[in-house]
Amino acid sequence: MDNVRNRTALTLLVGIPSAFLLALFVVPMLTMFLATFYRFDPTAGVVREISLTNYVRFFSDGYYLEVLAQTAVISGIVVLISLVLGYPAAMLLLRLQGMGRMIFIGLLLLPLLTSAVVVTYGWLILLGRGGFVNQVLQDIGLIRAPLQFMYTKLGVVIGLVHVVLSFMTLSIASSLQRIDDKLIWAAHSLGASPFMVFRKIIWPLSLPGVVAGSMLVFALSMSAYATPVLIGGARVKVMSYLIYQQQMVLYDLPFGATLAVILMVTTSVALGFATLRATRGGILS
Repeated sequence: MDNVRNRTALTLLVGIPSAFLLALFVVPMLTMFLATFYRFDPTAGVVREISLTNYVRFFSDGYYLEVLAQTAVISGIVVLISLVLGYPAAMLLLRLQGMGRMIFIGLLLLPLLTSAVVVTYGWLILLGRGGFVNQVLQDIGLIRAPLQFMYTKLGVVIGLVHVVLSFMTLSIASSLQRIDDKLIWAAHSLGASPFMVFRKIIWPLSLPGVVAGSMLVFALSMSAYATPVLIGGARVKVMSYLIYQQQMVLYDLPFGATLAVILMVTTSVALGFATLRATRGGILS
Protein backbone atom coordinates (compact mmCIF):
# COMPACT_ATOMS: atom_id res chain seq x y z
CA MET A 1 0.00 0.00 0.00
CA ASP A 2 2.79 2.36 0.91
CA ASN A 3 4.55 1.56 -2.37
CA VAL A 4 1.45 2.48 -4.32
CA ARG A 5 1.14 5.77 -2.46
CA ASN A 6 4.80 6.54 -3.01
CA ARG A 7 4.52 5.83 -6.72
CA THR A 8 1.40 7.97 -6.98
CA ALA A 9 3.08 10.83 -5.12
CA LEU A 10 6.19 10.52 -7.30
CA THR A 11 4.06 10.47 -10.46
CA LEU A 12 2.23 13.62 -9.40
CA LEU A 13 5.45 15.29 -8.29
CA VAL A 14 7.11 14.67 -11.64
CA GLY A 15 4.08 14.64 -13.89
CA ILE A 16 2.51 17.98 -12.99
CA PRO A 17 5.67 20.11 -13.56
CA SER A 18 6.39 18.12 -16.72
CA ALA A 19 2.88 18.81 -18.01
CA PHE A 20 3.29 22.54 -17.35
CA LEU A 21 6.70 22.51 -19.05
CA LEU A 22 5.23 20.68 -22.04
CA ALA A 23 2.24 23.01 -22.32
CA LEU A 24 3.99 26.32 -21.65
CA PHE A 25 7.38 25.76 -23.26
CA VAL A 26 7.78 22.71 -25.49
CA VAL A 27 4.53 23.03 -27.44
CA PRO A 28 4.93 26.79 -28.14
CA MET A 29 8.54 26.26 -29.20
CA LEU A 30 7.60 23.47 -31.59
CA THR A 31 4.74 25.57 -32.95
CA MET A 32 7.09 28.48 -33.56
CA PHE A 33 9.64 26.20 -35.23
CA LEU A 34 6.98 24.74 -37.50
CA ALA A 35 5.84 28.26 -38.46
CA THR A 36 9.29 29.00 -39.88
CA PHE A 37 8.54 26.65 -42.77
CA TYR A 38 5.38 28.55 -43.75
CA ARG A 39 5.36 31.62 -45.95
CA PHE A 40 3.59 34.95 -45.77
CA ASP A 41 1.42 36.39 -48.51
CA PRO A 42 0.34 40.05 -48.15
CA THR A 43 -3.13 39.24 -49.48
CA ALA A 44 -3.72 35.73 -48.13
CA GLY A 45 -1.78 35.97 -44.87
CA VAL A 46 0.09 32.92 -43.58
CA VAL A 47 0.24 30.18 -46.20
CA ARG A 48 0.79 26.76 -44.64
CA GLU A 49 3.06 25.36 -47.32
CA ILE A 50 6.27 23.73 -46.18
CA SER A 51 9.34 25.43 -47.66
CA LEU A 52 12.72 26.87 -46.72
CA THR A 53 11.89 30.29 -48.15
CA ASN A 54 12.34 32.15 -44.86
CA TYR A 55 15.76 30.62 -44.13
CA VAL A 56 16.92 31.31 -47.68
CA ARG A 57 15.71 34.89 -47.32
CA PHE A 58 17.65 35.38 -44.10
CA PHE A 59 20.96 33.83 -45.13
CA SER A 60 20.93 35.37 -48.59
CA ASP A 61 20.40 38.92 -47.34
CA GLY A 62 23.46 40.63 -45.88
CA TYR A 63 21.26 43.06 -43.94
CA TYR A 64 19.88 40.37 -41.62
CA LEU A 65 23.30 38.76 -41.20
CA GLU A 66 24.73 42.16 -40.29
CA VAL A 67 22.06 42.71 -37.64
CA LEU A 68 22.75 39.26 -36.17
CA ALA A 69 26.47 40.00 -36.08
CA GLN A 70 25.85 43.41 -34.53
CA THR A 71 23.68 41.85 -31.84
CA ALA A 72 26.42 39.33 -31.02
CA VAL A 73 29.14 42.01 -30.96
CA ILE A 74 27.12 44.28 -28.65
CA SER A 75 26.42 41.32 -26.36
CA GLY A 76 30.11 40.41 -26.30
CA ILE A 77 31.10 43.96 -25.39
CA VAL A 78 28.49 43.98 -22.62
CA VAL A 79 29.99 40.74 -21.26
CA LEU A 80 33.52 42.20 -21.21
CA ILE A 81 32.49 45.46 -19.53
CA SER A 82 30.32 43.60 -17.03
CA LEU A 83 33.28 41.38 -16.17
CA VAL A 84 35.63 44.34 -15.71
CA LEU A 85 33.13 46.11 -13.45
CA GLY A 86 31.59 43.06 -11.83
CA TYR A 87 34.77 41.36 -10.60
CA PRO A 88 35.94 44.22 -8.35
CA ALA A 89 32.33 44.71 -7.23
CA ALA A 90 32.14 41.03 -6.25
CA MET A 91 35.37 41.29 -4.26
CA LEU A 92 34.08 44.42 -2.53
CA LEU A 93 30.81 42.69 -1.73
CA LEU A 94 32.61 39.90 0.11
CA ARG A 95 34.72 42.38 2.07
CA LEU A 96 31.73 44.35 3.33
CA GLN A 97 29.99 43.36 6.52
CA GLY A 98 26.66 44.01 8.19
CA MET A 99 24.59 46.93 6.96
CA GLY A 100 27.15 47.89 4.32
CA ARG A 101 26.79 44.52 2.62
CA MET A 102 22.99 44.70 2.75
CA ILE A 103 22.99 48.16 1.16
CA PHE A 104 25.42 47.03 -1.55
CA ILE A 105 23.32 43.96 -2.34
CA GLY A 106 20.24 46.18 -2.49
CA LEU A 107 21.94 48.44 -5.03
CA LEU A 108 22.90 45.41 -7.10
CA LEU A 109 19.39 44.00 -7.05
CA LEU A 110 17.65 47.33 -7.68
CA PRO A 111 17.73 47.02 -11.50
CA LEU A 112 16.19 43.55 -11.16
CA LEU A 113 13.37 44.87 -9.01
CA THR A 114 12.57 47.64 -11.47
CA SER A 115 11.09 47.25 -14.93
CA ALA A 116 13.67 47.33 -17.72
CA VAL A 117 11.55 49.98 -19.41
CA VAL A 118 11.68 52.23 -16.33
CA VAL A 119 15.46 51.72 -15.97
CA THR A 120 15.96 52.52 -19.65
CA TYR A 121 13.89 55.69 -19.44
CA GLY A 122 16.18 56.77 -16.63
CA TRP A 123 19.14 56.37 -18.97
CA LEU A 124 17.27 58.36 -21.63
CA ILE A 125 17.32 61.29 -19.23
CA LEU A 126 20.94 60.76 -18.20
CA LEU A 127 22.37 60.22 -21.68
CA GLY A 128 20.52 62.96 -23.56
CA ARG A 129 22.42 65.87 -25.10
CA GLY A 130 21.28 68.03 -22.21
CA GLY A 131 21.37 65.18 -19.71
CA PHE A 132 23.31 64.71 -16.52
CA VAL A 133 26.26 62.86 -18.09
CA ASN A 134 26.95 65.53 -20.70
CA GLN A 135 26.51 68.32 -18.16
CA VAL A 136 29.05 66.75 -15.80
CA LEU A 137 31.56 66.18 -18.61
CA GLN A 138 31.18 69.79 -19.73
CA ASP A 139 31.42 71.17 -16.19
CA ILE A 140 34.72 69.41 -15.52
CA GLY A 141 36.08 70.52 -18.88
CA LEU A 142 36.45 67.16 -20.61
CA ILE A 143 34.22 68.14 -23.52
CA ARG A 144 33.05 71.41 -25.05
CA ALA A 145 29.99 70.19 -26.92
CA PRO A 146 27.54 67.50 -25.79
CA LEU A 147 28.36 63.98 -26.87
CA GLN A 148 25.91 61.82 -28.78
CA PHE A 149 25.01 58.86 -26.56
CA MET A 150 21.46 58.32 -27.71
CA TYR A 151 20.87 56.17 -30.79
CA THR A 152 24.42 54.83 -30.68
CA LYS A 153 25.95 51.45 -29.83
CA LEU A 154 27.71 53.05 -26.88
CA GLY A 155 24.41 54.14 -25.36
CA VAL A 156 22.94 50.67 -25.86
CA VAL A 157 25.96 49.05 -24.21
CA ILE A 158 25.74 51.41 -21.21
CA GLY A 159 22.07 50.66 -20.71
CA LEU A 160 22.54 46.89 -21.04
CA VAL A 161 25.51 46.82 -18.66
CA HIS A 162 23.42 48.52 -16.00
CA VAL A 163 20.64 45.95 -16.41
CA VAL A 164 22.81 42.80 -16.39
CA LEU A 165 25.74 43.81 -14.16
CA SER A 166 24.15 42.28 -11.06
CA PHE A 167 24.08 38.83 -12.69
CA MET A 168 27.81 38.94 -13.36
CA THR A 169 28.65 40.32 -9.92
CA LEU A 170 26.60 37.79 -7.97
CA SER A 171 27.89 34.86 -10.05
CA ILE A 172 31.50 35.84 -9.42
CA ALA A 173 30.82 36.54 -5.74
CA SER A 174 29.39 33.03 -5.38
CA SER A 175 32.65 31.51 -6.66
CA LEU A 176 34.86 33.84 -4.62
CA GLN A 177 32.96 32.94 -1.48
CA ARG A 178 33.84 29.27 -1.89
CA ILE A 179 37.60 29.91 -1.98
CA ASP A 180 39.28 28.67 1.19
CA ASP A 181 41.01 31.56 2.96
CA LYS A 182 43.72 29.16 4.12
CA LEU A 183 45.01 28.94 0.54
CA ILE A 184 45.49 32.70 0.43
CA TRP A 185 47.10 32.81 3.86
CA ALA A 186 49.47 30.00 2.89
CA ALA A 187 50.46 31.81 -0.30
CA HIS A 188 51.18 35.03 1.59
CA SER A 189 53.19 33.14 4.20
CA LEU A 190 55.35 31.70 1.42
CA GLY A 191 56.14 35.18 0.14
CA ALA A 192 53.68 35.50 -2.73
CA SER A 193 52.73 39.04 -3.69
CA PRO A 194 49.05 40.11 -3.81
CA PHE A 195 49.15 40.06 -7.61
CA MET A 196 50.65 36.54 -7.61
CA VAL A 197 47.97 35.36 -5.17
CA PHE A 198 45.29 36.76 -7.43
CA ARG A 199 46.79 35.30 -10.61
CA LYS A 200 47.60 31.86 -9.22
CA ILE A 201 44.78 31.27 -6.72
CA ILE A 202 41.88 33.69 -6.76
CA TRP A 203 41.40 34.06 -10.53
CA PRO A 204 41.61 30.33 -11.42
CA LEU A 205 39.26 29.34 -8.60
CA SER A 206 36.75 32.04 -9.52
CA LEU A 207 36.56 31.04 -13.19
CA PRO A 208 33.37 28.95 -12.75
CA GLY A 209 31.57 32.09 -11.59
CA VAL A 210 33.12 34.13 -14.40
CA VAL A 211 31.97 31.60 -17.01
CA ALA A 212 28.49 31.29 -15.53
CA GLY A 213 28.08 35.06 -15.26
CA SER A 214 29.39 35.63 -18.78
CA MET A 215 27.02 33.08 -20.27
CA LEU A 216 24.07 34.53 -18.41
CA VAL A 217 24.92 38.10 -19.39
CA PHE A 218 25.46 37.10 -23.03
CA ALA A 219 22.12 35.31 -23.23
CA LEU A 220 20.26 38.22 -21.63
CA SER A 221 21.96 40.77 -23.89
CA MET A 222 21.24 38.77 -27.05
CA SER A 223 17.54 38.62 -26.25
CA ALA A 224 17.12 42.12 -24.77
CA TYR A 225 14.46 44.25 -26.40
CA ALA A 226 13.39 47.29 -24.35
CA THR A 227 16.86 48.74 -23.70
CA PRO A 228 18.27 48.45 -27.26
CA VAL A 229 15.07 49.75 -28.83
CA LEU A 230 14.54 52.72 -26.51
CA ILE A 231 18.18 53.82 -26.44
CA GLY A 232 19.33 52.65 -29.87
CA GLY A 233 16.14 53.39 -31.76
CA ALA A 234 16.06 52.55 -35.45
CA ARG A 235 19.76 53.37 -35.89
CA VAL A 236 21.08 50.49 -33.77
CA LYS A 237 19.09 47.48 -34.86
CA VAL A 238 19.26 44.19 -33.00
CA MET A 239 17.56 40.87 -33.64
CA SER A 240 14.82 41.45 -31.08
CA TYR A 241 13.86 44.68 -32.89
CA LEU A 242 13.60 42.84 -36.21
CA ILE A 243 11.47 40.12 -34.63
CA TYR A 244 9.07 42.72 -33.23
CA GLN A 245 8.99 44.55 -36.55
CA GLN A 246 8.16 41.42 -38.54
CA GLN A 247 5.58 40.14 -36.06
CA MET A 248 3.77 43.28 -34.92
CA VAL A 249 4.29 45.81 -37.73
CA LEU A 250 4.54 43.79 -40.94
CA TYR A 251 2.52 40.80 -39.65
CA ASP A 252 4.96 38.43 -41.33
CA LEU A 253 4.62 35.79 -38.62
CA PRO A 254 6.62 33.03 -40.38
CA PHE A 255 9.67 35.21 -40.97
CA GLY A 256 9.43 36.66 -37.47
CA ALA A 257 9.41 33.10 -36.12
CA THR A 258 12.42 32.33 -38.32
CA LEU A 259 14.34 35.26 -36.86
CA ALA A 260 13.45 34.11 -33.35
CA VAL A 261 14.62 30.56 -34.04
CA ILE A 262 17.88 31.77 -35.59
CA LEU A 263 18.51 34.04 -32.59
CA MET A 264 17.82 31.18 -30.20
CA VAL A 265 20.03 28.75 -32.09
CA THR A 266 22.87 31.27 -32.39
CA THR A 267 22.75 32.00 -28.66
CA SER A 268 22.55 28.30 -27.79
CA VAL A 269 25.50 27.43 -30.03
CA ALA A 270 27.60 30.22 -28.52
CA LEU A 271 26.75 29.12 -24.98
CA GLY A 272 27.30 25.47 -25.85
CA PHE A 273 30.72 26.26 -27.31
CA ALA A 274 31.65 28.25 -24.20
CA THR A 275 30.49 25.41 -21.96
CA LEU A 276 32.48 22.86 -23.96
CA ARG A 277 35.64 24.96 -23.81
CA ALA A 278 35.19 25.53 -20.08
CA THR A 279 34.61 21.82 -19.46
CA ARG A 280 37.63 20.77 -21.49
CA GLY A 281 39.70 23.36 -19.68
CA GLY A 282 38.65 21.91 -16.33
CA ILE A 283 36.85 25.08 -15.30
CA LEU A 284 33.42 23.50 -14.88
CA SER A 285 34.60 20.03 -13.90
